[in-house]
Amino acid sequence: MRVRLHVDRGMDVREGDPLIVVHVNTENKIYATIGTLCTARPLVMERAILEHVTGFAD
Repeated sequence: MRVRLHVDRGMDVREGDPLIVVHVNTENKIYATIGTLCTARPLVMERAILEHVTGFAD
């Protein structure tokens, strides 16, 4: 799974503006992600460039 942040804390956003984009490779993973986003406590995410870990299960 890959997550792309479109805004930083403090930026002005309008209704309908994308905040994040989630890329997954199966339909089940998108439903699981949506369920988690709807039920989990809020996350604080920061922009960063992370190294891809080969063999990490998506």
